[in-house]
Amino acid sequence: MFISYCPELDLYSQGETIKQATENISEATHLFIQSCIQRNTLNEVLTECGFTSYKQQSTRKQRNKSTGAFSGAREVQIPAEIPMMMYDA
Repeated sequence: MFISYCPELDLYSQGETIKQATENISEATHLFIQSCIQRNTLNEVLTECGFTSYKQQSTRKQRNKSTGAFSGAREVQIPAEIPMMMYDA
C-alpha cells in the first residue's frame, strides 16, 4: 500500500502501487478543486492554504508546522502540477 500526499492542499490518497497512488492523488486534487469551484469557495480555500492571487504575485507562503503561521513564499502557477510525496505504508 502506498500513500500519496499533496502538501500544498493538504490532501492524501493511497493505492496498491505507486502508479495507482499517483493517479488517485491526481484525481483527488481535481475533485477537490472542482468541488471548491462548484461551491464558489476556491479563492477562500486557496487563501487558507497560503496562496495569493496571481495579480498579487502568485505565491504560496510556507506554514510553520509548530505555530501555524505563514512565512517565506514561492511561486506557484495555477493550474499547476501539484508536487506529491509518496510513502510506502
